[in-house]
Amino acid sequence: MSVGDLTSLANVLPWLNIPAGTSDAVLVRLISQCSRSILDYLQRTSVISQSYTDIVDGTGGHCEFLDQWPVTSVTDVTIDGLIVPPSFYRVQAWNFYPPGGPQAVELVDRRFPRGRQNVAITYQAGYLVSAEAATVPVSGSFQITTAQILGSWCADSGVTYQDGAALTLVSGTPGAGQYALVAGSPGVYQFSAADAGASVSLSYSYIPATLEDACINWVAERFRYRDHIGQRSKSLGGQETLSYDLSAIPAYLQAQLQPYRKVLPL
Repeated sequence: MSVGDLTSLANVLPWLNIPAGTSDAVLVRLISQCSRSILDYLQRTSVISQSYTDIVDGTGGHCEFLDQWPVTSVTDVTIDGLIVPPSFYRVQAWNFYPPGGPQAVELVDRRFPRGRQNVAITYQAGYLVSAEAATVPVSGSFQITTAQILGSWCADSGVTYQDGAALTLVSGTPGAGQYALVAGSPGVYQFSAADAGASVSLSYSYIPATLEDACINWVAERFRYRDHIGQRSKSLGGQETLSYDLSAIPAYLQAQLQPYRKVLPL
C-alpha cells in the first residue's frame, strides 16, 4: 500500500473477484486516484496520525477548534509568542472510535485574547491505536500481528516495552531492543529472539473500515466503468434497459463518507 492510499490491491482483488496479475497496474493507479479523491472530498490531507500546527486568530472565547481530528495529544499552545503551561488548557477528548468529530483546545478559566494569527497550537491528529498490548512469542518467528479491530494498519507509530522504554525500528534483522516491519504483511512486527516473551506496546495508524470500504467500492466502480465509458444507459434486446450512474461520487459513497468530512461547528 502506497502512502496516502486508503486500501490495498490485496483487499480490492477479492471484491472484484479477479485473480492477481490480471489488471494490477490499472487497479494500483485507481486505488491512488480514488484515495486522493476521497481525501479531497473529506477536506483532509491524510488520516494517518501526524503532527500539525494551527496558527489562528484569537477570538476572545474560551476555546479554539482544531483543523484536524481526531486529536490524540497537544504538544504546545502559544499565545502572543508565550508558551501556555499544560495545566492552563485541556483538549476535548474523543471516544477512540471513528469517525470522531472536531475537537477544541479549551483554556481553563481564561480566554484566548483577540488578535491576528496570535494563537499557535501544535498537536497530534489522525486515527491511532495507542499502546496495544502484546507479547513477543517465546518461539517460532517472533512476530506479532496487530489486532486492527477498527481498520487496516497503515503506518507504524512506535513500540515500547511495558515499562515505557522505546524499541528501535530497523530495516534489517532486529536485535535486542529492536523491531522491524515485515515486508508485504501490513501490521506484522518482527522481533528478536533476545526479546522472546517480552511484553510490548504497539502504536500504529489505521484506516477506518468505513473509509476503506468506500475506497474499495469506488475503485470497483471505476474499474467496471471501462466497459461502458460515456454510456448513460444500454438496451438489452429491447426487453430491458440498463442505466449507469455517472455522478461525480455515487450517492451511497457520499452517505458513507459524510460523517468523516471536515466540517467545523458554527
